[in-house]
Amino acid sequence: MKIFKSVLIKQILITPILTGLFVFNTYANAPFLDPSLKGEKKVIMINPAGHAGDPGRSLSGFERAATFRFAQELQSAFERGYDFRIVLTRVPGEKIVDFQNASFANRLNVDLFISVHLFKLDSIRPKVYVYQHVTDPVGDFANRSFPALKMVPVLQSHQVSIFKTKNIGQRLADTFSNSDNQRLFDFGGFYGIPLKPLCGVVAPAILIEVGVNQDDDWHVVLDAIVQGIGGAV
Repeated sequence: MKIFKSVLIKQILITPILTGLFVFNTYANAPFLDPSLKGEKKVIMINPAGHAGDPGRSLSGFERAATFRFAQELQSAFERGYDFRIVLTRVPGEKIVDFQNASFANRLNVDLFISVHLFKLDSIRPKVYVYQHVTDPVGDFANRSFPALKMVPVLQSHQVSIFKTKNIGQRLADTFSNSDNQRLFDFGGFYGIPLKPLCGVVAPAILIEVGVNQDDDWHVVLDAIVQGIGGAV
């Protein structure tokens, strides 16, 4: 599979083994969190890869600066097209520690967590991949229940929303694969693998990786991301 040639996988494929860590499940089966009852805007959290302590991968500059611009443009596009509240995980100069973003997302009870990543591509034509966090392709999708307001082990937190995450990822995949978008960029597929940036997030969580020749070539995928996610959240 071509996906495993991506630099991203070398960086974030293996999630650290943790013991004794839990998250508080306020997401599943809680009637007072139903969007129709709480009467609030849906909340999407966007995580631009990199931070003050990690510049990310080399582009013409560094990934952390380019992904922050990417996240800001996504925020503006979502807010123009949908009645969403968009929250970014960091500001320039901020250092992020492990599981800080997951804790932030869980406390805000976000409706969707998106992590955006960029890597250098020799080809002029951008290429996009979509991922969800899956540690066991069989066991993760087994039928199980997670009672609301109960503690969930961090390494199982993605299972709470795994089917909704898959539906959102598939919606993105379908959007990226349509003929209009295929004229603008290539789509590399939708994959479920272990991903550190998504570990610990209870809400549906998607990682989008864009291969670019120039740092701002991600502009051509912006509308497709908004279109794919906007109707699925």
